[in-house]
Amino acid sequence: MDAYTVIEVKADGSTVPQVESETEVLLIQDRVVSVGKLCYDDDDYRNVYIDHPENETELNPEALQLVKDNCPQHLTTKTSVVVICPEELAGKMVF
Repeated sequence: MDAYTVIEVKADGSTVPQVESETEVLLIQDRVVSVGKLCYDDDDYRNVYIDHPENETELNPEALQLVKDNCPQHLTTKTSVVVICPEELAGKMVF
């Protein structure tokens, strides 16, 4: 899947487009960008959460600049946006 593809998270825990658990993503909300992995709980409800890496504070400024350069329109939306993380940044995450 291409970097910066928007992932819609539905109330039932499904995503559009469908992505695998532990897919590296950027969470964009209120002009702030956070790196992490989109994960599914193994429970019956298939809850979705974002697991943030140990080095999140180091990577978030780089993630913000990438969003500014590639999809700045997401920084000013009234809702949270989840997008696929570029590979070069995803490879730097430490869990």
